Amino acid sequence: MTRLLLCCSGIHAPGLPALALSALRRAGSRWNAYGLACLCLAAVPVWGEATTTEILVRLAPGADIRAFARERKLEFLYTLRSDPDMHVVRAGSELEAEKVVASQASSASKAGAVVGADPLRDAWLNSVTRNVREAFIPNDPYYPANSPTNFPGQWHLNWLEHPDRDSRVQGAWSRDITGSGVTIGIVDDGLDTAHPDLAPNYVASDSWNFGENSPNPDPVYPNDNHGTAVSGVAAARGGNGLGVTGAAPWARLAGLRVDFEGGSTVAAFVDATKYHSFGTNRNIRVKNHSYGSSTPFDNESAERAALVESAGAGTIHCVSAGNSRNEPVEDSNRRGKSSSPCVINVAALASSGIFATYSGFGACVFVTAPSSSPRTNELEITTTDRAGTNGYNNYKWPGNPFPDQDYTADFGGTSSATPLVAGIMALGVQANTNLEIRLAKHLLARSCDRVDPDDTTATSDGGWRTNGAGFCFNQNYGFGKINADRFTALARQYTGVTPEVVQGDDAPVPVGALISPGASVSRAFTLTNPSPLEVVEMRLDFAATVLRDIEAHLTSPQGTRSRLLMSCRSDTSTAAASLTNWFLTSHAFFGENPAGTWAVTVLNKGDNKDATWSAYQFIAHMGQAIPSSPVILADSLRRRADGGFEFAFAGAAGQTYQVYASSNLQSWSQIQEVVLALPTGLVVDSEAGLRQRFYRVGFR
Repeated sequence: MTRLLLCCSGIHAPGLPALALSALRRAGSRWNAYGLACLCLAAVPVWGEATTTEILVRLAPGADIRAFARERKLEFLYTLRSDPDMHVVRAGSELEAEKVVASQASSASKAGAVVGADPLRDAWLNSVTRNVREAFIPNDPYYPANSPTNFPGQWHLNWLEHPDRDSRVQGAWSRDITGSGVTIGIVDDGLDTAHPDLAPNYVASDSWNFGENSPNPDPVYPNDNHGTAVSGVAAARGGNGLGVTGAAPWARLAGLRVDFEGGSTVAAFVDATKYHSFGTNRNIRVKNHSYGSSTPFDNESAERAALVESAGAGTIHCVSAGNSRNEPVEDSNRRGKSSSPCVINVAALASSGIFATYSGFGACVFVTAPSSSPRTNELEITTTDRAGTNGYNNYKWPGNPFPDQDYTADFGGTSSATPLVAGIMALGVQANTNLEIRLAKHLLARSCDRVDPDDTTATSDGGWRTNGAGFCFNQNYGFGKINADRFTALARQYTGVTPEVVQGDDAPVPVGALISPGASVSRAFTLTNPSPLEVVEMRLDFAATVLRDIEAHLTSPQGTRSRLLMSCRSDTSTAAASLTNWFLTSHAFFGENPAGTWAVTVLNKGDNKDATWSAYQFIAHMGQAIPSSPVILADSLRRRADGGFEFAFAGAAGQTYQVYASSNLQSWSQIQEVVLALPTGLVVDSEAGLRQRFYRVGFR
């Protein structure tokens, strides 16, 4: 069992004070195995006034604390774990406590004292300290709303009017999680290395221009504006009083320029994907890919292989789901990189709280993040632009009214949603250096916010569906809107993932079935390994088939049904074609037990009489996140009117937690078992008359 310890007390200044907390955190091996975290019940102190009857005393070595307390008419409370000669005692009143502190002579004058004389060496009021956590608070002028006037500010980071629609980064920032020490690689058309809001985070030693084979990743062509805007969303330097802040304001930025206009080769994209995130140099822990093919089923097997290798080396790759809704690649499973099981595929959420009008969808989408959308009153994204007279402000939109030429307020698309997620992944790596793609997915599945709860659009695949493991999934949103606060909090509750287990077909299984217009063909197969699922891949091969007419569905032994591929009327091609070695990915079965019989069904929704399903191949990837200690973060702790205590804690929805209580840190009893329906839970202990109470919460 993994546990967290909470403590609270009902004494005059209710709560085990700060020095007591410090002592408990330094507890002996018995409690170190649990991982201690303590919170106190306390009124807000008025600084400068006596607010406690407790005194921290240091006695001469070997002095009897109990005899000392009896002589001074004090109540002995406890001895510090770190020092046997330091103790906490309680006086009868605040005034008496002040007298004890005032009466003690300086420790220097007592340096030669012997046991038997006054053993007191030092005394301090054990009041609540003024210490606060260091927190990142942006002072960047375009971060707040209506700055400049009539512009929305960086609403995607912190939207006071609709906090349920922003990315919740401020919660991570408040814990001083800013991406410090983590490098984000921006695979794009360049990075303006001299930009005042990017230069402080730019790291030349991890950058390269794969289009020109040079170490300088700066933009080359007049319309090489995209990468600079992407970089600002991910990691513009925040808190410098300039422009904007990125999601990870203290992360490092590596420019990995590829040449879209001049035509970079497959080798260039493979090189950029693996550069400094494979082999002996793995400096870049997160990479952003805000681009993708506009042609359905375009062969990207080399890039997919590079993603597998780099992700296996520990890099988290964030890939855009595409801006192609109502176009031939609207289903992200039609795009090679997006459908890779080794990436975080990102869709876009409009400021209105529903998917952006352009956003890609599909079973391979994992998460959605705030971005632009063109519906009435929907907002766009403010970020860095190429400095001076270059960039979106002057090249693409010369009439752009934004007053600062180094920034733009017209960015967006999944091109902006994706680096927002990449920046948050950098926050996660700072919070937990073991974070990699598999653990990141476990945390996202547990921490995302469900949005648009009534969504029943055709692209959603039946709206929000709860699978056999209790996870909710929607093909428009994946597991929901990213919540950086909860994601980074969970990152510190897990040490990693179990070794990946892979089971499935070693080679394609022949089908050789004609699928008549309007008909469907199904095949069943069985898996035996019961390890929880992370992701499944399904290869589907076709011959003489109009691919736009094909739809495919997969049903698990738990009864969860996921559409693998949606037919696409926007694909105007009516030519029959072959498709081989194309893997579709689904996250809808995350956490389920895969053992049992599966069924895959292929439908022909057109009039092609020769549509032939040639073969299939199924691969299941399995594993579990490994919890660390503590496993719970307590959000609040307070005294109840009936004399008991209550506190809220954050955990994983669907997980069962045991709550134990003690009044003396010696004997423990289970008082509750809580099954979380949401990622938070409430513990109520109505045991009245308790002066002090300790709690630990964990799961088996």
